[in-house]
Amino acid sequence: SFYAMPLALPLLAAGDALFDYNRDNFQYDRKMKLKRDYQLFSMKIRQAQLWRDDVRDIIELTERKMDIYGVVGAILAAFCVGMFTEGRLEPGTPDWLMRLYLQALSGGLIYLVAAVWLSMHASVAAQSYKVRILTQLVRLPIPTTAQLNGARTWAQSVEQVSWTKLFRIPLLHRLLRDPRRQAAMGSVAPGRQDELEAEATAEFRESGDGQDDFAEATVEDPWGLEDSRTKESYELDTDEQFHNLRHIKLVREAQQYYQAHDAFARVCMSMGMVQCCMGICYYTTGYALIEDGAPWAAYASNTILLTLACILVSLDVVMDRNETLAARILLCTGPVVSLVAATTWGQYTKAGSLICWMLLPVVFFAQAGWLAMSLYLAKVDRCSDGQALPTKFRSVLYLDVFGWLRGSGRAFQRRAPGGFWEHQSLFVQQQEFEIQ
Repeated sequence: SFYAMPLALPLLAAGDALFDYNRDNFQYDRKMKLKRDYQLFSMKIRQAQLWRDDVRDIIELTERKMDIYGVVGAILAAFCVGMFTEGRLEPGTPDWLMRLYLQALSGGLIYLVAAVWLSMHASVAAQSYKVRILTQLVRLPIPTTAQLNGARTWAQSVEQVSWTKLFRIPLLHRLLRDPRRQAAMGSVAPGRQDELEAEATAEFRESGDGQDDFAEATVEDPWGLEDSRTKESYELDTDEQFHNLRHIKLVREAQQYYQAHDAFARVCMSMGMVQCCMGICYYTTGYALIEDGAPWAAYASNTILLTLACILVSLDVVMDRNETLAARILLCTGPVVSLVAATTWGQYTKAGSLICWMLLPVVFFAQAGWLAMSLYLAKVDRCSDGQALPTKFRSVLYLDVFGWLRGSGRAFQRRAPGGFWEHQSLFVQQQEFEIQ
């Protein structure tokens, strides 16, 4: 034993050095685990914040528009009421002209009041569902006390580690597992090197699914204190497309309760403005032509107002060539023919009166035809998510910021090349190229 002591001292020194080396590695790994867990908590919270911002951005798109629609609709409705009170035509105006004027103005007022009501409902419903989603369904993943305690490691946990790990000789295990090193030492035949390399790689991959599993295996705890597989996090590890994420599905479900009101508020705003233009046309016919005897002033004002009405319809509605032609004819026929009828009526002759009464049925039929055309333009199409929306109106396209409704209705299929969604497709393709 006296002669063995010189041999034992170096072994003890080597064992102490190995223990200190592996314990330092253990403490370093525990610190890295703590930092990693805290970083994961922070990244999950940040991801959830982005999702909450998505919910706000999508729903506030309706809120802000409805606030604008409500103000503009109220102003236009007040204008119609002012026309009823201050825009009265003088006695002596033909009954048929007064009837056309009040009919157009009343129709515009009804449309605008409906727009204000629909926008108010859509705004309130959107705010309510936004609050519900943000306060109950899409919450920040704040770590619990148990999770924070799980990220911590006690110093005495090193005592739970196997002694083979505490006295592990650096690089020895790797050298023993290296097939080429074994072949150089003569313990493995050169022909089996590739086979052993494949077996070693398969041990790391375990399930054989590819690089994702290999990346999962590389974060395995070498000390045996954690689970062999990394737990997935929905916030960080989900590979679903954007429109399949949970918070987007919640928003789409909520939109079914207010998106139709949003769309039809814009429809009523557009139709109400067109009816107001037609009402002012009839008013200028009675005021300038009948009362003041200024026909050219009446012709000019009617031309300007009808041009404005046609531009509004073209800007708001997606139509093909035949629909555009039919809409313009029905829209302009009533005011134009009534202007001709008022001109002949103002001559105060039997022939003029006869021509006037012959033209009046055309005016009323054209007015009824335009109302039927407006209902046709506002017809709904059943979209892929079950909503019924007037897809001929361009404002519905801008409700669909992600292209969910693309191809759902006939108006989407007939849109001209180079439209809004074509540009969006190119933008998405460019983003995907940059990511790759």
